[in-house]
Formats: sequence, C-alpha cells, structure tokens
Amino acid sequence: MEKTILEMEHITKYIYDAYGKPIRGTNVKILSDVHLDVREREVHILIGENGAGKSTLMKILGGIIPHDEGTVRLFGQEVRFTNPRQSQAMGVGFIHQELDLCLNLDVAENLFLGQEIGRLFSDKREMYRQSRLMLEKLGFDIDPRTPVRRLSTAHQQMVEIVKAVSRESKIIIMDEPTASLTQAEIDHLFEIIRNLKRQGVSIVYISHRFEELKEIGDRLTVLRDGGYVGTIDMADFEHGKVVGMMVGRELSCMYHCSHRPEAGEVLRVEGLKIGPDTVPIDLTVHRGEVVGIGGLVGAGRTELAKSIFGVRRYFGGRIFYHGRAVAGRTPQQWIDDGLMYLTEDRKIEGLVLPMSIEGNITLASLRRLFPYTRLKPRVETAIAREMIDKLRIVCRGPKQAVNTLSGGNQQEVVLGKWLSAKPRLLILDEPTRGVDVGAKAEIYEIIDGLAREGVAILMISSELSELINMSDRIYVMRRGTVSAEMRDPAAFTQESILAHTL
Repeated sequence: MEKTILEMEHITKYIYDAYGKPIRGTNVKILSDVHLDVREREVHILIGENGAGKSTLMKILGGIIPHDEGTVRLFGQEVRFTNPRQSQAMGVGFIHQELDLCLNLDVAENLFLGQEIGRLFSDKREMYRQSRLMLEKLGFDIDPRTPVRRLSTAHQQMVEIVKAVSRESKIIIMDEPTASLTQAEIDHLFEIIRNLKRQGVSIVYISHRFEELKEIGDRLTVLRDGGYVGTIDMADFEHGKVVGMMVGRELSCMYHCSHRPEAGEVLRVEGLKIGPDTVPIDLTVHRGEVVGIGGLVGAGRTELAKSIFGVRRYFGGRIFYHGRAVAGRTPQQWIDDGLMYLTEDRKIEGLVLPMSIEGNITLASLRRLFPYTRLKPRVETAIAREMIDKLRIVCRGPKQAVNTLSGGNQQEVVLGKWLSAKPRLLILDEPTRGVDVGAKAEIYEIIDGLAREGVAILMISSELSELINMSDRIYVMRRGTVSAEMRDPAAFTQESILAHTL
C-alpha cells in the first residue's frame, strides 16, 4: 500500500459575519468535522451534491481560505496555509472549476505567471519556446501566443491543466476538469492522469460524472451538507449506494422523457454559415421537441447557438422563428419574443456574480415583470424563492450573492433566470455542467416538463448519455457544419454519434 501524503482531520469552516468573525452555531458551518486522506500515486475522487463543501475543502488545501478547526498534515508536516503561494511551494496544484486565467494575457504569459523568465524583463521568446514544448508534451495543439480570451472554455481548461502539471506539483486538485470536454478529450486527460500517477503524482479529482469515476479513481470520499459521509475503495463502487451516500435519498429515475414533439415548427435555420468558409447549416426545432447537438470542441456548436441568438455575426443564410424570417435581431429582442439562451460560460456570460440570487433570477424578466414601474422587491423575492425551491438551490436565501455559491448552484441560478422569463424556445449550452447527480435528474425533469408544455429545446451537450437519453433528434457537428442528422432515438448510441464527429 502506498504511503499517505495528505491527512485532513476534523476540518471545520464557519460562515463569517460582516465584521470578519465566525458565526458559531450548528447551522452556520460550511464544513463540519470533515476527513480526507490521500495516498501517493492515487486518484482520490471527492464527490457530493452542489454545496456539499467539496470546493471549500479544496480551497483550504490550496491556501485560498484557512480552516477554523481541525488539522492538515502534508507529507508528514502539519501546515496551515494563509495564501496560495504557500500551498504551491509545498507541491499542491489547483485546477479550479471556475477557470483561474488572465483573459487579457496570452497562453504563455498565463503558464509563466509569477514565474516569468528573465531578470529585468520577461524573455518572451524563451517563454513561448518552453510553453510550446509543455503543450506538445501533453498533446495539446494550442498556439502559446494566442490570447486566452479567444480560446474556447475547453481549451482554457487545457491551459489550466498544463500550468498545474508544469509546476511539478505532487498533489493536483482537479475540480470538474471534464465539465467542458468531449469524450475524446476526456480520454486524453485520463491518459495524462495515468502518466502523472506513474511519475508519483497524486490527484484529488472532483466530478459529478459517474461514468468517469470507476475508470480513473482508486478511492472515493463522499461529502453531504458540509459533513463527511464515508470513504470507499472503487472496487466496492455501486452506483445506487454512492448516490444514496451523496443525496441521502433514492433516485428513482435519472432521465425523464414523457414529452412528445408536436407538429408546429418553432425554429428553422436555412443555409446558415457560422464562418466565411464553412458549409451551410440546415436545422429545425418543433414545439415540445428536445433537439440535441453533439460534436467535438471546436466543431462550432456554441458558435451556432450564438449566431442564432444574435451575439455573433454569421456569414449567410436565414433564420425563421414561428414561420417568420428574422434578421439582425439583438438578444433583448429575442428574449422579448421568448427565445432564451443558457450559455456555456456561466461565470462571464451567464451571471452578474456580485449581485444577489434574486437579482440574477429576475434579470431577464424585468421588462415583462415591471414594464411601467420601478422594481418591486417583494415580487422579485417571491419569484426567486419559487426558483430556489424548484431547482433545490443550496443557499441562505434570495439575498445571498451569487459569487458565494458553489459552481453547481450558480448553474442552477442561470437556469432559474431563463425559466422565470417564460421561454418559448430555450437554447441550452451544456445545461448540467458542474451539476451533481441529484440536480441533474431534477434538471432533466424540468427540461422534460418544459417540452411537455410545448417549449422547444435546442440542447448542446458533450455528455453523450445526456444527448442519447434526452433528445428526440440529434444533429452532429464537425468543422463548423452539420455532419449528420439522427432521427431515430432507438438508434442513438455513443458509437453512432462519435462516428460522425471524426
């Protein structure tokens, strides 16, 4: 058995008041008596529902926040980090769920941030050379001179992975590393993880994707409501048992598909070119229909959604909405007419992070809710409470700032924003990114319920099981266009979808 290199015992973290003092009481702990131990050359899975405390526990290990009670021992030495540099110096690398990159810098500048080459001035040429070698070593085809803001979320995730690996960390925390990756990219990441294990690196791996856990994990620890539930070997992994540990209840069904597509056409795209040299796209979505869009990162799925929604230029073609040709519409005009778009990047495009939950949830509905009057706080709060209950958002109340929520709960706030706006057509770009298994089942039930009410759904997803089980039809994209339309749900398989992506 490999030796234990990390021990976190009886870790407790309180919520702090406005004066910076911990509020002590049984109901105001973020973490309560949590345990975690990690062995050398181990992939240790850390799971739990949204708000269970996973990211908070890792922020303590990463030096971002201190623990209030308990003990942390790293490589046999008791530590109490007060900043991330101390944690990094002890060999801890952190790949955050909400990516921690400087969008105004290029890839190489991000990789060497705080460790620039050169005495008085940065040696850019050498930084680019070494960055290219680091990227190639891990098999990532990314130009180190590219500004990070121009990269897709998946490629930004790859840069984060390279940054952590390049700093020779002995423990790497990966918080939802596959949330924006396709299956081929996940397979590549897993090969990197296996190579890191062979080199003596340990991984703390946070994920909500159950299909990944047995493939990559050695042991698994479950948290629930900020408390420790238990640790098991992956050899003893049973899906129902682990779900029960996570949610404290039994899930009767993951996927819900009681809706039936109707005849009325809501959206039709004819000859749409998302790039100057791409093949035109034809696509339709009907009332009460869930249409899935699959494909690899870079295939053009998000670009298609943004072109339809009016936040991105397209290079030819026509868009029809309820049979009427439309052109030059702004997002606000689309929202007023019932077309809503849940973006892939909730942090930058989906939320106003410093605002409250209720402020974000009603943000897209203000013109409908208060057309002639100023805001009515009671109405806002009532709508927010309805969405909090409906989506099971873990929070202290509607007034809580969104940037204090876990990533999965932030995703549910974005969904609540669009649900409260009463959509007729809903475009969902990775709707369950960073969401736990219990919340996923609830989101699928909501999607099914919306389709049952006649709402048309266009759903982009990198999770093949999600596409297969929720879609009535699937369009597969490759190189900026549609490579296949799959019409028979009985024939949907991972192999048949992947065959059209390559």
